[in-house]
Amino acid sequence: MDQEVIRLEKEAAHLQEQEELWAERARRAYSADEGKALSCVARMTQVQAACRQVQSDLKEVKSLRQKMARDVDHILKKMEALKRKHQNLAGRQACAEAVHALHSVDGGIQNDIDNLFSRWETDIVTQELHSQTATDSCDLLAEEFETSEQQEALRMTLAQIISSSSEKKENSQ
Repeated sequence: MDQEVIRLEKEAAHLQEQEELWAERARRAYSADEGKALSCVARMTQVQAACRQVQSDLKEVKSLRQKMARDVDHILKKMEALKRKHQNLAGRQACAEAVHALHSVDGGIQNDIDNLFSRWETDIVTQELHSQTATDSCDLLAEEFETSEQQEALRMTLAQIISSSSEKKENSQ
């Protein structure tokens, strides 16, 4: 369409030049030969009609070009919207299929996982019980001192908390 607009604009410019040329020829020929001058005017009139037709065609082509540009722009926007919708639906479909696949095998896998953790926890509890009985039977005297020392450390921490709390109250008053 752009090429057609350019072609019609060139043709219109050429016809306007021709119109001026025939008008000039008619002026020159009028004093010497009125018949020739009238023939030049007739040609000029034909060129004017052709120029009006080309101008009309040019206006129509430009209008059509604008309409096509709007249509193409609308189509491109519509395609972009459809592309986004396609991507959205494809993502949702993939997610739905993954959830479906997970649910279809979830029962068996979930039971296997629960059993695995139960066995693991049982093994750990068994190991803890074995290690406690071995330690308990080994050194009851050391355990008695450690408990006493822990109690003393807790009492000291409590005393520090109480004394710092009293100091804060006194400072705020």
